[in-house]
Amino acid sequence: MNKETQVGPIVLSDLKLRLQRKKIDPFLLSIFNEIEGESMKKIIGGCFSVQAALVDGDDTLFLCSVADEKKLKGDIGIFLKNASMDSLKLIFQKSQAVAETTPQIITSAEQMSDREVEDQYMKLLQAVSENLLYITSIPFFFLEVIEMEGEAIPEREYIQAQAEKFRAFSFYPDLKGKILDRIAAVLAAKFGISTEQFHLLSIEEVRAIDDGLMQVPEDLSQRTTCLLWKLTGEPNTIFSLNETLIKTVKDTVLQTITHTEELSGTVAFQGKVRGTVKIVHTAADVDKVETGDILVSLTTNPTLMPAIIKCGALISDEGGMGCHAAIVARELKKPCIVGTKIATQIFKDGDEVEVDAYVGTVHKVSQE
Repeated sequence: MNKETQVGPIVLSDLKLRLQRKKIDPFLLSIFNEIEGESMKKIIGGCFSVQAALVDGDDTLFLCSVADEKKLKGDIGIFLKNASMDSLKLIFQKSQAVAETTPQIITSAEQMSDREVEDQYMKLLQAVSENLLYITSIPFFFLEVIEMEGEAIPEREYIQAQAEKFRAFSFYPDLKGKILDRIAAVLAAKFGISTEQFHLLSIEEVRAIDDGLMQVPEDLSQRTTCLLWKLTGEPNTIFSLNETLIKTVKDTVLQTITHTEELSGTVAFQGKVRGTVKIVHTAADVDKVETGDILVSLTTNPTLMPAIIKCGALISDEGGMGCHAAIVARELKKPCIVGTKIATQIFKDGDEVEVDAYVGTVHKVSQE
């Protein structure tokens, strides 16, 4: 099977698609590929064997094999069932250390000269990767598996409390704005390309170009719509500009979205309200929320509180009764439905929806 069709088994067999209505550039996607590949495997014994994403305008489509994800969560389940309290504490102590040092690293990076950023960029990337691994990826998968396995996890309550604690941190806007974007500007100038073109490189390409091992790829201008994937154990992220493959993936996603008008989840606080959807992922999205809007997010955290206070209801892809959105909704007495899995894919900014947090459904309302 050649490089161009290696993603084929995902597309043609047990494909799982997740659309995020937010552009995520190849550079950042390739960092996540590293985090949720070998890095995560070293810590908890499981990882994605294949990760793929389609960057398409302002949307990012994530692809994975259902079987691959099931195996990953099974591996994590085995780890959590067999892990000693000491080993769990070591993981969360590392998470705590990362959480405590990240603000200092962000401040330090902000004060660096361009030359210092150029000299230190590998250490800065490592700091970003550790933050995303220990405060985003590992807590997320722990919570997902605990929700599936329930009482079968011996230290379930401890793991859940610790994972929720770290999932409440949100350093991503500052990490991107003050470290990743700074690295992009400095190295783009060094490579003789624009910062926009830099973000179309993979992290492996950045390292190779900086080390003089390769030239800047000639296809950068075409990567604004591209499919990229990573096979665990292979050194590089693979880019595909195959139009047929890209169209197949896009059509599958758009057909799913077009035919989904209602979804359901777990009721965290009861109520019924109608309003305008605002997709909120980070603190950078907070200002677009007006009083009474329906806040839709992958998951919430304390940095989103200004928007949460103004919104009429909360809807999240992730989470259960103990997640941040559920706890805050009960405190503020706002209708809330969590664990919808796909709310951020189905809805977009401006959609009119009715939230029925008595029965746990959200559906689009005709705007005629």
